[in-house]
Amino acid sequence: MELIQKILDLDVPYAPKLSPDGKRVVYQTSLKWHHRKGDNNVAPLWLAETGVERSARKLTDGTFNDRMPQWSPDGESIVFISDRAKPGKACALYLWDLRNDISQVKALTPEENEVRLVQFAFSPDGRYIAFVAPPEKSPEKKAKEKSKDDAHVWGQDWQFSVLHLLHMEKGTIETISSTDVDVAGFAWSDVSTEVAIVTHRTPDIESADLYGTDISIIKIEDRETHKVCHVPRDASDLTWLNSTLYFRTCNILHENTSGWALYSIDANGGSRDISKVANGVNDCAAGVSKIVDDLIVYVQNGMQDELRLLDGKILLILMAKGHSSQAMATDLNQMDLVNAPFLNVKL
Repeated sequence: MELIQKILDLDVPYAPKLSPDGKRVVYQTSLKWHHRKGDNNVAPLWLAETGVERSARKLTDGTFNDRMPQWSPDGESIVFISDRAKPGKACALYLWDLRNDISQVKALTPEENEVRLVQFAFSPDGRYIAFVAPPEKSPEKKAKEKSKDDAHVWGQDWQFSVLHLLHMEKGTIETISSTDVDVAGFAWSDVSTEVAIVTHRTPDIESADLYGTDISIIKIEDRETHKVCHVPRDASDLTWLNSTLYFRTCNILHENTSGWALYSIDANGGSRDISKVANGVNDCAAGVSKIVDDLIVYVQNGMQDELRLLDGKILLILMAKGHSSQAMATDLNQMDLVNAPFLNVKL
């Protein structure tokens, strides 16, 4: 039993993010099976130098659930999600300026909020942080939940997630997407003047299968929104590279296929046709991440996993001989693609 307990208590790294200069990596550690030792989940943040053995050090002590760290484009600060205002309940964005002491952690969004942040990302110029979250529950809704008078009636109390824009200098937060659709993801343009969003008709888990998905673009200057295209099924991992929007969806657009492919569309409106880029027939596009001026696609190919560039060049093959190994494959500010020996960071 002692051995089993030790295995259960193992902390493993998650959500690694490279600094813009590639010299450092920030990540969180959590229990392998995501169980709790106490009343709430906790996760410390760590910082290490790439290629320097035993350079990892704790940034936060693990008292709170500090997670999903991301670097600012200038590499001078780290933003992360935490529940430090109300452990186990609150959910807010915090900034740690690396030029100052760790004690100067600053809340960027209301600390008492309890709704889950779905996604957040810096604009490439560092002026804004866009994040997706539903509205905070009303006092009446919270009172009903507390008194157990909160029967769920399908479609009656849907909480639509919307896109918010945080101005880093002013500290102001604005809602910039429609409140009549559910925002499922977004991607910044390379020049920070626009943001593309993926929306569903409702927050229901089957909404994309029933009604499809819309991809639209919002101009930051005047909040003007125009629809780019409609995808018959779900669309994931929206990524903006140069003048093209890339996303993953079912291999056959109008069918709910098990294989997923990489598709694209012109962000400038030159063509409204959705074009298939790769994958979906003999392999499956399982993840996409932007790296500077290219894309890395995580491909599941038979019994092996691969990391490929947009032109099809294979960077890495995993499990080709039945063996698996741990690694990290991410860009600076997006979610992890796959556990694979990619960055070779020594901790």
